Amino acid sequence: WFKLISAQSPTAFTKALGLSSGQFSLDTPVGTARTYLKVGATAPSQGDLSAVLTALQSGAAVASTGPFLDVTATGTAGAAGPGQLLAGPNGSVSLAIALVAPEWVPVEKVRIYVNGTLVQTLDPATFTVDTTDARKRSTTLTLPLAQDGWIVVEAGVPDAGPTLADTRYPAWFKVQHNAYPLAVTNPIFVDQNGGGYTPPGN
Repeated sequence: WFKLISAQSPTAFTKALGLSSGQFSLDTPVGTARTYLKVGATAPSQGDLSAVLTALQSGAAVASTGPFLDVTATGTAGAAGPGQLLAGPNGSVSLAIALVAPEWVPVEKVRIYVNGTLVQTLDPATFTVDTTDARKRSTTLTLPLAQDGWIVVEAGVPDAGPTLADTRYPAWFKVQHNAYPLAVTNPIFVDQNGGGYTPPGN
């Protein structure tokens, strides 16, 4: 997937979606993987799915088997979320990450990828806990960017993943047998100097 989006444009790229079916695993409930779409602060009116369709087509989405991520990159010319283009940040962006997961959904690492390369691994235990919702943690960091490209944020268990018999996550494995907690944002594209986006794979 990383190789694909490195050769694609912000207006036409392969979207990450959370899908599951009854044939995926006999031990994994249907509907485990989900696609969360960012449709705005106001819920769409009943029967009007235009905002949902727009979010799906633009890639304003997070795929997840449990945790939830809300990520925004801010530069000198504004802000952008998954599926959007941020123009002219002049060398770096401010990346705001909000992670939402109940206690029984284990999230041990938050990983930041730039153009397919892992550039930072964060411990969500160091994030600031929301004062009104203990499930929500957030952090903001400065991310240097030397060229046009894209940012993807991923949250879940360590890279190797726990074994199915892992005793560190008894509450999780009581519900999920063959699925690990993982959330992946769609890419945030960055036009580093404002001169037009050039895919890093070209």
